[in-house]
Amino acid sequence: RNELTAMQASGVSLWRVLTLMLIAVLPLSGAVWFLGETVVPKYNYERKEIYRVEVRKGKGSASSRQGRIYLQTSPTQFLKIESYDPGKQTGYKAVLQTIENGHVIERVEADSLLFVNGSWALKHGTKTGFEERSISQHDVELLQCPQFKFTPDDLLRVNIAPEEMSYEDIRSLVMRLQAAGLRATRWMVDLAF
Repeated sequence: RNELTAMQASGVSLWRVLTLMLIAVLPLSGAVWFLGETVVPKYNYERKEIYRVEVRKGKGSASSRQGRIYLQTSPTQFLKIESYDPGKQTGYKAVLQTIENGHVIERVEADSLLFVNGSWALKHGTKTGFEERSISQHDVELLQCPQFKFTPDDLLRVNIAPEEMSYEDIRSLVMRLQAAGLRATRWMVDLAF
């Protein structure tokens, strides 16, 4: 209704009007940022968990085994886990394949993938190497995998939406994905959003 024109016509400068608006908007912006980083992700997660468990009669994402998980752990390595138990931080029936130039050069099949002392290890498995015209195979009791940059929390987040995470959570996930040589474009878009 031409309030700005009326204010300017009566001698009030545009900067004075904007200053008053900024004084009102800055605390509101701070409150929105604070709530968006602390309260909103937590309650979004709880809301979706209630939907997953109560409405769809499924199992909670953190309380039970999750189904198959596929991860690219480096530009040449791919990991498949048949199921993951977050309580024990253990994956079952894990297969790790190393592929170079379109050919599988190594495959490790293990009964379990454990998170021990801050790093992952494949336990009770068979390591098969595929070289030019030969195949070598031997059993491994415990194969350390320091190249895996993901954490047990990341495996839980495989099925968690970005609105259930804070800015810092998404940023740290992007950094870990990039450190592992993986594409994090989807998460970078969510981070910018």
